[in-house]
Amino acid sequence: MAHRKTHVLTALRQLALLSPGGCMALPEAFALLRGLVGCDTLNMFWHDARCNLVDFTPGAPISMTVLADYVENFAPHEEPMRLAGMATRQTFQSGQLTYCCSESADFDHRALKKSEFYNRVLKLTGYGWVAGVICRHPDGTPLGGIGLGRELHRDDFGEQEIRYLAQAQPWIEHLLRRQAEPRQAELYTADGAAASALLDAQGKILFSSPGALSLLHLAADTAHSGPPLRRSAQGDVDHLLRRIARPLAAALNGLAALPPALTISNRWGRFHLRAYAMSAFEAGTPMQISLHIERQVPPSLRVFGSPRFLALSPREREVCLHVLAGRSHSEIAREMAIKPSTVIYFTRQLYLKLGITRQAELLPALLSETPSPIG
Repeated sequence: MAHRKTHVLTALRQLALLSPGGCMALPEAFALLRGLVGCDTLNMFWHDARCNLVDFTPGAPISMTVLADYVENFAPHEEPMRLAGMATRQTFQSGQLTYCCSESADFDHRALKKSEFYNRVLKLTGYGWVAGVICRHPDGTPLGGIGLGRELHRDDFGEQEIRYLAQAQPWIEHLLRRQAEPRQAELYTADGAAASALLDAQGKILFSSPGALSLLHLAADTAHSGPPLRRSAQGDVDHLLRRIARPLAAALNGLAALPPALTISNRWGRFHLRAYAMSAFEAGTPMQISLHIERQVPPSLRVFGSPRFLALSPREREVCLHVLAGRSHSEIAREMAIKPSTVIYFTRQLYLKLGITRQAELLPALLSETPSPIG
């Protein structure tokens, strides 16, 4: 049995690496999860950054009346969900990869069976015992969750089955994150830039779109935190690409490996690197890897290119940067070796020039393309 589960996990890894992501891959992913743990029903719940339900992908036909009842009367409220051990916000905030409702401290099966939530939703959709897989975006915000249900006459999900789900979770998450990934043709975005590259199995670049090499060098830059004797700049990039390529090749061969995705934060911003095999791996066939690189530019760098920031006096710019960093008047005074009253004066002048009244408005005002109220 364990040998068969290993084959299912290998197939799931390959699905995450080879297929289109998001809803396109859900039928195959659902079938593999059913083979991994066994369930009567399985559904995908998509959430926004505040854990609100924004979409629903059923794994089997479901009554629209029941779905509408759930979305309108139950999903927005924590109480009926907590009764079933499915407190969405708490689950996302906990950092859990998977959950089993019967293990929740809030779960009371007898109370659940008497509830409207059970009789109007769970019972009609085939749920009795419930387990789930939690998926997040790279920054930790909610992406969604897969709910697996068994009817009450069957046994609850066991510890071994939850462990199998935990092993599958990184690959399910890797697969579903592509739902919101920007198209590679859109090379430049509002937050920064994105580009793509084609690699061989060792991580060597075969082809790259405009800007890809520049983004890779920025992502690989560790001069501000690395040892005094560093590798060459190209060596840093080569090392980074090998870190991406090796786990992908390992996963395609059925070996245990983390999804080939990296998030790097350095002085140039935050970089998301994700890799996918271009075609199914076959013995004797050269493997090619598609790498997507996305950069999010930090506010500090965006501010330095802002005409409204450049129009400030040198002293005002210095105060501005300290305020953006969240420092208090006394901290700024200590950093600049001036009196707190002088900091307050410069801050008032800064706010007056930008036409704002509070700190929360500072960054949007600096990045605005409209002229300052006072030149």
